[in-house]
Amino acid sequence: MNQQFSGTVNYATSLGEIEDQIQQGRVCVHSIFAGALGAGRMREVFGKRLFAVGVLATAGGLSDQLDVLKRRLKARTRDDDAALNARLQHQTDPINYVLENPLVQTPDGPMEVFDMISVNDDLPRSVADLTAVFAKVFDLEGE
Repeated sequence: MNQQFSGTVNYATSLGEIEDQIQQGRVCVHSIFAGALGAGRMREVFGKRLFAVGVLATAGGLSDQLDVLKRRLKARTRDDDAALNARLQHQTDPINYVLENPLVQTPDGPMEVFDMISVNDDLPRSVADLTAVFAKVFDLEGE
């Protein structure tokens, strides 16, 4: 799967590599574009074999998400206003996709794309929540 953003950067995920790791009993962790051609396609291919987490910056709708992301990016002081606004323009569709969490057809029947939506408004709590979920889902509690 290949996705291009702004006509300049390509991102791709090899389904074959993931399948190879699954066959070896390994858990694959990937950061996948939150859209139909990214996370949605992964769910369509892997169905229940995939555990997908959508991440939002805060509770609330699109404008709330963009406001928080803008504040966070400004606080980093790496981008000027033009670069910051360009970055935010590319977030609207992925944020809406996570908020919508659409149903897609999978080998296991219709499923929502994301098994869990994590609100990353408190980093230590978010890390603890995700660690606990992954431990439970992948039966890692004894390790």
